[in-house]
Amino acid sequence: MAMADTEKKQILIIDDDKNIVIALKYYLSLEGYDVLAASNGNHAFQLLNTNTPDLILLDIKMPVMNGYLFSQMLKTKEKYKNIPIILITATPNMTGGIQLHSNCDDILKKPFNNEDLLKKIHKHLVL
Repeated sequence: MAMADTEKKQILIIDDDKNIVIALKYYLSLEGYDVLAASNGNHAFQLLNTNTPDLILLDIKMPVMNGYLFSQMLKTKEKYKNIPIILITATPNMTGGIQLHSNCDDILKKPFNNEDLLKKIHKHLVL
């Protein structure tokens, strides 16, 4: 069920895989979210100069700045330290250590389905 425009939550997707970004933007927009996208951590920090998303979906393996470095840098900034970050990864054999090391709030393993994605998002956003 989509939200009213006045209640729209903004989600920032940071992933270098254009197909994943397109699919996530489309699906999350249908669900009523305002969606921004960046292809790497540097691009994401540029977007954060003018936007403060309610949640970030973050890939680990990206060029220029990987997800670990991005999340560690973000969490040191007062303005952004409370934004929930859901780490999206295809890395096999993930453990809680990855979540702890990256300062992320949750992990979603690729491939994932839309239902699992929404459950993770709703867990961290008050709708």
